[in-house]
Amino acid sequence: MDLMGILLLIIGIGVGFALGWLIKKGNTSTPENNSSELELLNKRINDLALEKDELNKLVNALSLEKGELTGKINTSRDIFKDQKDNLDNLSEQKSLLLTENAQLKES
Repeated sequence: MDLMGILLLIIGIGVGFALGWLIKKGNTSTPENNSSELELLNKRINDLALEKDELNKLVNALSLEKGELTGKINTSRDIFKDQKDNLDNLSEQKSLLLTENAQLKES
């Protein structure tokens, strides 16, 4: 083995020991740590439940708004169709009146 290999081996062993020590230190937990972590987790769960409730309220409000807008769109579409039909009828009446007027002028 050359010098670079030995140096890399020593660095690897050192990093391995350091990581092992950090992992062991992180896994050792005291009852105080567990209870404080549990309290934090419970608080986070409660916060998430409140956020979920608020989001559900927003979804319901948006669903109502969507329904109202859909209703308005459908009503507007029906009004447009009625106006178009009325315009077609008026156009036909105009044509008939123009024809009748032309016939009256001829007589």
